[in-house]
Amino acid sequence: MSTKGCFFHCGGKEHGLQSAILNNAAGAVVAGITLLVVTKTGLADKLGLPIWAGICVGLGVAAMVLLANIPLFATIPAQVYGFASVVAYTLMKDAAGSLTAASLENPVVMVILSMIIGAVFGYVSEKLAGMLAGMGSHAHHAKA
Repeated sequence: MSTKGCFFHCGGKEHGLQSAILNNAAGAVVAGITLLVVTKTGLADKLGLPIWAGICVGLGVAAMVLLANIPLFATIPAQVYGFASVVAYTLMKDAAGSLTAASLENPVVMVILSMIIGAVFGYVSEKLAGMLAGMGSHAHHAKA
C-alpha cells in the first residue's frame, strides 16, 4: 500500500493521482534501465558487482534528480518508490532476465501496473472519505 500513501504524499486529488502515477512509473523505468546496465554490460565482471551496481544506482539516482527539473516529474520521493520497488521485486523474484520481456513477467511492467492500482485505490479512498465526512456533517443537524 505504499502507492496509496504516495498518492497522498503527492497532494491527493487528481493532481496527486497524476503525480504519483507519472513519478512512480518514471522511477520504475529508470530502475529497469539501471538493472539492464548492471547485468548486461559485462563491467560487473571487471569492476566487481557491488562496485558496478553502486555506480549504476548512483547514475540512476542522478537521472531521477535531473528528470525532476521537468515539472511533471518533480516529485523525487515518488520516483524513488518506483525505483526501489522494481529493484526489490527483480531481486526477490530473480527476474533480471525478464527485464526486456513484453509481458507481466517484466518487473518494470508489473510494478508500474501495481503502482497505478495503488494510486487509484488512494484516489477512491479519498473520494469515499470525503463522501462519508460529508454525511457526518449533516448528522449533527438531525432532530430527534
